[in-house]
Amino acid sequence: MQHVRKGRSERARAARMYLLVVPVMVVLVLSVAFVPHLLQPPPNTRDLLSLSDHVVTLRTLPGTVVRMPVLGFGTAALSDPQASLRCALDAGFKLLDTAAEHAVWYRNEKAVGELLSTHPSAGAVFVTTKLHPEDHGSEAAAAAIDQSLSNLGGHIDLLLIHAPRCHPGFCEKEPHGTWEESWLVMEQYARKGLISAIGVSNFGVGELEQLLELATVPVSVVQNWFDPFHQDRAVRALCAEHRIHYQAYSTLGTQWWAKGFKKANPVLTDHSLVTWAGQRGVSVAQLVLRWALQEGVSVVPRSNSCEHIEQNAGVLSLAAMHLSTQEVHGIRAMDGRYDSKLR
Repeated sequence: MQHVRKGRSERARAARMYLLVVPVMVVLVLSVAFVPHLLQPPPNTRDLLSLSDHVVTLRTLPGTVVRMPVLGFGTAALSDPQASLRCALDAGFKLLDTAAEHAVWYRNEKAVGELLSTHPSAGAVFVTTKLHPEDHGSEAAAAAIDQSLSNLGGHIDLLLIHAPRCHPGFCEKEPHGTWEESWLVMEQYARKGLISAIGVSNFGVGELEQLLELATVPVSVVQNWFDPFHQDRAVRALCAEHRIHYQAYSTLGTQWWAKGFKKANPVLTDHSLVTWAGQRGVSVAQLVLRWALQEGVSVVPRSNSCEHIEQNAGVLSLAAMHLSTQEVHGIRAMDGRYDSKLR
């Protein structure tokens, strides 16, 4: 009997060890399989800081060459649009990113047009604007594009669909048509030469796949939310596969407030980012913008502060601030940290 009990005890211990070891082994296998993948950028990604002139050539209609700066100034939520826009141009920004005059958080498309009509550097400035989702549909889209052309002096460098549909707080009325109808109208304006390039914003993988089936004019740009904790890997991979340039908004973390994040801006206060920035003698914003550009993502940071605008404009000239492989991998590993806040 004693030998029987001893045998049972040994088998029980072996079973417990098996239950402990197997999950650990599974985690290790999954880590080996997936972590290196997570630390790699999408294929065909190019370090935008390696471009001597810091512009990308967009894929658009044959015979049309469209060159877009990799660093632009975003104009959402400006308290004094004219002052901030003038600071941006004086600081050297060559791209202004605005939206339809009635767009929530913007309302400065006219201000952009007015400033460009008088500023000495206006001829070298690339202008992006957006078609509001409440203007979806053939007739509404055409009328909205005509208004934007009027506001911006008769030509638009890049027009984006701002969002595929309305969501609470973004529209004052429901659209009479679809984003697909709007896209076809945008194609007509591109073929007329009134718009140099067209693209979309706030599109997910499914919507982008639908667009690729529909489009007869190349999709030049996708502009989505992208920051260290929200790296939009699936959309970036699809863009890379189809030679669509990926551009980021809210790279410095402001989107987390819009998503209900109640604490301090998680990007600008992250311990690792603060430490790395401090070691280099730069701001966290400059560090993060440099990281995005190294990842092949162009950026359009916004600010109401002339000091911050000048700092952001200077990231391209910080030649000694090329992030190390360790730093790049460290930031890539931050992706998804706050995903639970989005549920």
